[in-house]
Amino acid sequence: MPILYSYTPEEVEKFKAKLKQTEERAAFFEKAYKQEQAKNAKLQQQQKAD
Repeated sequence: MPILYSYTPEEVEKFKAKLKQTEERAAFFEKAYKQEQAKNAKLQQQQKAD
């Protein structure tokens, strides 16, 4: 099977940088989501106690 397209090293580096940035953003939002979930769980516990 012939290679239809070959990426240049610059394109590969750009892609890697973009992927890393995307993974970092995903980790940030995942952390924020977990913190929000914990906060909501704590509020629910307080409401049950009242």
